[in-house]
Amino acid sequence: MTMKVSAGIALLSAAVATQAGTVDSSAMTTFQSGTAAVASEVNGNFTAVTTAVDENATDISTLQSAIDDLQAHIDALPQEVTDASDLVGRTYCMVQNHTAGRYEGDDNYASVNAASETSTLSITSSTQFSVTGNSANEMELGLSVQYYTQDGNDTAGLTGDLQSYSEPDSFTGTINSFSNGTLSVTVGGDNLSFYVSKYGDVMIGRSFSDEGTEMWNTTFVMVECQ
Repeated sequence: MTMKVSAGIALLSAAVATQAGTVDSSAMTTFQSGTAAVASEVNGNFTAVTTAVDENATDISTLQSAIDDLQAHIDALPQEVTDASDLVGRTYCMVQNHTAGRYEGDDNYASVNAASETSTLSITSSTQFSVTGNSANEMELGLSVQYYTQDGNDTAGLTGDLQSYSEPDSFTGTINSFSNGTLSVTVGGDNLSFYVSKYGDVMIGRSFSDEGTEMWNTTFVMVECQ
């Protein structure tokens, strides 16, 4: 990128230099030693020089404006993220997808969950972030074994129950570190890691928990909000 910008400035400078004002030699009067100078000829020389100087001043101003525009473009280019502080002030649109399974042996009960959430995540400092829940949709299929008597015989039957939930969640979290493109954070008692793109505009994370009778798997995808 630096080479392209430098080349652009060089070409622009050459173009302006080509058009730069020069003194019109045909409008200049050459005076000889010992001869009287005519006022109109002297004034004509000054006019020719003044015209060239004014043209150069205009060209220099045009070149400076173009350089300022190029510098503004350079300043607006994304910078590579090397530290958590480079993310401060950014806001991300986040999608979370969850799947879970749970089993309660004593009650002969099992459930399967699937959920999807959308949130807005803001990096408020190099050590803190906040999440505002926008929408949440969760489905839970519960299955249980029920015993009943039919024709004098004890029989086991499987019953199911399907429920849905919609409870967007908002919370804050702690940023622990940023190293080798990985952002380590803590939410509640859970430690999570996010892979961060080179310029910090995309983050992807995943978490998995196994508590013996319950397992959760979550995938996070974040893009910088426009």
